[in-house]
Amino acid sequence: MRESFCVSSAGLSRAFDFVASAIRTAGLPDSVGQRISVIIDEVCSNMIRHDTRLSETDKFMLDLTPGQTQTTLVISDTGAEFDPLINRNSERREIGGHGISIIRGLASDVSYQRKNDQNILTITLASCLPTQV
Repeated sequence: MRESFCVSSAGLSRAFDFVASAIRTAGLPDSVGQRISVIIDEVCSNMIRHDTRLSETDKFMLDLTPGQTQTTLVISDTGAEFDPLINRNSERREIGGHGISIIRGLASDVSYQRKNDQNILTITLASCLPTQV
């Protein structure tokens, strides 16, 4: 399932609706959609706030592949090259700058590539939470 959204708060809101609908259609638990929404919020809020190459007329793309054991989310944009996986300041103590840690905590795999002038962030997460013993 693939959809594009404006780089804006309204576009982000539409992306949340897209994810909720896709997860429901796939018959996956709401918790999967909630984790994906947190990931999208972390990535796209930063894109909206900090990437000066992008405006509200630009788009970001979500490519969501739900599965019974794992779900893959690809977020791509044409903004300035930015690899969020690079640790830019390990001594940082202020609020903010911890989004990638949150994403890594929710996902089983996260990778970045720059291809055809696009940032491409691929996130894989379990489609169900492990059973607590």
